[in-house]
Amino acid sequence: MNNKSGNKIQFDNETNDELYTPSSLSKRFIEIMEIPSGDNCLDPFYGTGSFFNNFNDNKNNSFCEINLGKDFFKYDVKHDWIISNPPFSQLTKILEYTCQISIKGFGYVMPAYSLSSSRIKNINLNGFYIDKMIHFSNPKEWGLGFQMFFVVFTKTKNKSFINLESINYVQKRLIK
Repeated sequence: MNNKSGNKIQFDNETNDELYTPSSLSKRFIEIMEIPSGDNCLDPFYGTGSFFNNFNDNKNNSFCEINLGKDFFKYDVKHDWIISNPPFSQLTKILEYTCQISIKGFGYVMPAYSLSSSRIKNINLNGFYIDKMIHFSNPKEWGLGFQMFFVVFTKTKNKSFINLESINYVQKRLIK
């Protein structure tokens, strides 16, 4: 399958690590994050620029894009917020590095299957917690058959979310 998309997904022995987010969707995700005026943002997977081009007007906003010679994993400038649609094939590595260079929080497009308890636990151990999860319909050009979310992680524990220990406890009780 040769679709324009930011993520490595297996389709009958073909892979594609690019799922371009429509600008209108990127703009809505940024609005949902409620980034304070003056905070700077990083788009580590620029693609077509749909996130970066919708950031606030801060001269310290930046982007990375491997195809433009700016590798996210070699970028070491900390930013208040990191927002993007990352390549799903490298999600664990991306989340680990994001926790190192994000000051206040980050928001990523993520498939539901990628929200594993081990990933969330590792993010929590790095001082970030799920603040918001927004389910959205896949853009038609992505051609994906699984559920997608925009997930916002911040340094604040949000009491409206169930923590992993609660989920694991419930699962153990149901198995008995």
